[in-house]
Parts: sequence; C-alpha cells; structure tokens
Amino acid sequence: MCDCVLAKVLDVVQSNLAEYEKLTGRQNDDNAAAAASPKSFSGYTMALLEAVAKMSVYVKEVLYVFLWCFFLLVFVKK
Repeated sequence: MCDCVLAKVLDVVQSNLAEYEKLTGRQNDDNAAAAASPKSFSGYTMALLEAVAKMSVYVKEVLYVFLWCFFLLVFVKK
C-alpha cells in the first residue's frame, strides 16, 4: 500500500517537473530515469528526494529573478 501512495506522489512530482522544464526550455535528461520505476520503499524515497532537490533549485532561480525585478522596479528610478 505504501508503495502505491509513493508511486502516485512521485509520478505527480515528476510530471510537474517535466512540464516546468518543457515550459522553461530546459532539457529533460531524466526521462529514462523517470521511466524506470523504483521497486522498493528506499527507491521511491531516493527518487522523490532527487525530484524535490531539483525543484528547490528551480524555486531558488525563480526567487532570484523575482527579487531582481523587484529591485529594478523599486530602487532604479528614471
């Protein structure tokens, strides 16, 4: 039962990452890795941790862009 829940969570996270990578023009090199589904609890955990780590990098990038735009709008006056 636990494997089923983790598989669904992992599938949702990986599909959202793939969609974001497609929208931002990034190369999605993990298609082969995503296709090979983990067979154990630790396999699901590692795959989920890798996806979350990748998401944290993307969130950081978006945050830097947002802060840079905010800085330009607020502090750079013409």
